[in-house]
Amino acid sequence: MIGISTMCGNYKKIEKIVENTNIFFAEVGFSDTEKDYLNNKKVFDKYQIPFLGIHSPALISKKTKSASRFIDFVSDDEEIIKKSTKYLENSIFFASSKNMNYVIFHPGGCKEIGEEIFNKRNFEKDLREFLKIRKSKSKIYLYRFFKNFEKILKISEKLNIKMGIETRFYPGEFPDFFELEKIFKEFDSEFLFYWHDLSHAYVRENVIKEPSYLKNFKNKLLGIHIHDIKGFDEHRPPGKGLINFKKTFDEIKEIKNIYIVFEIDEKYKEEEIIEGIKKIEKIIGIDKFISRKEWKPFKFKIEDLNLHFPERIIIHHTAFPSIKEYKGFETIKKIQKEHIKKGFSDIGYHFLIDPEGKIIIGRNIYFEGAHTKSKNKKSIGIALIGNFEEEKPNKKEINSLKKLIFILKRFFKIKEIKTHKDYNKNTLCPGKNLEKLLLKNFNKILDF
Repeated sequence: MIGISTMCGNYKKIEKIVENTNIFFAEVGFSDTEKDYLNNKKVFDKYQIPFLGIHSPALISKKTKSASRFIDFVSDDEEIIKKSTKYLENSIFFASSKNMNYVIFHPGGCKEIGEEIFNKRNFEKDLREFLKIRKSKSKIYLYRFFKNFEKILKISEKLNIKMGIETRFYPGEFPDFFELEKIFKEFDSEFLFYWHDLSHAYVRENVIKEPSYLKNFKNKLLGIHIHDIKGFDEHRPPGKGLINFKKTFDEIKEIKNIYIVFEIDEKYKEEEIIEGIKKIEKIIGIDKFISRKEWKPFKFKIEDLNLHFPERIIIHHTAFPSIKEYKGFETIKKIQKEHIKKGFSDIGYHFLIDPEGKIIIGRNIYFEGAHTKSKNKKSIGIALIGNFEEEKPNKKEINSLKKLIFILKRFFKIKEIKTHKDYNKNTLCPGKNLEKLLLKNFNKILDF
């Protein structure tokens, strides 16, 4: 699902953004300090949004945009290598201590990045000359990176943290496309991945004329930073530049378990960022989801929620109320209240589908639910509102169930789709009428 980087602004601005969008997770921005993290965490906890990743070198002692160049594993200066190692190790240790899943980093080449070339009106000749010189340094850069990164990778493997090498922007930065190919050949690790930055890749492919990153590194893709670009002005809100986002999402539609993160410059107003996020929500089909803010849940215990990464879907009915008795968000709050009375941290289902076919976000999908005993871990609980032991689900509910399953299968590696009764023979859930319909049309729902 979609997430947001704290690079988009301070915690007050972030709160306005998450209030008005369907953000499911957060990423620590590369220039964040510990104070930034703690302030943002208060906001995300309020909206039940977990941090899943961190962009190194965060957390740093003092906020600065130059932090993106703090790490350089291809430098010839041993002090820079030591500092780079320390920054990246700290990010990995922090991610592990907070049960995050990934760390993104820039491998280096910071000494001569060629930034000044893009500031010239007619830069093509200078770029060609610069790239010739840069190419001559490739072997020594690779040698230094292989030597300096090996220890880091072992730490990430031990701590179960995935590492994402982000697409570079300027012509002198490391790695370029061909060096990235060599890195993946050298390190055959389940913990080393490619992180695709849309604007960076746009420059690499259209200006520097490198091959398609998405096409060639699809099998190593961990996540994508979403932002737009115009000229060389990057980190713009979607829709304020040249990127064809629909084409991008068509390219990745078969790739599962990737993180899609909005990384937009904080200079943009919150309204512009919200508008850009909503454009992407519409492309991926979650723009009509009803957010938690809309149904105004009771307080929940964020500290009792456990992170998980879904692999299965379990279908339920709510049993109460009937379709005729449904009273909108009042009913959703009542279900949440009953679940909390049972000792649950929050509403047990991840999604609910009402009689009008509205898809309502319950518990955040990245937190383990409370809907199927012994099968909650790695499961997404979907409940259709109604008592389908006594009544039949309507077409709107079934069509929305199909749509939701389609979206979930697009983002997660779903291995099975079952009903509550498949795991507990003593329950009537999801009701004989829904069960009958699912058995009759299950393949259609799976392949929708």
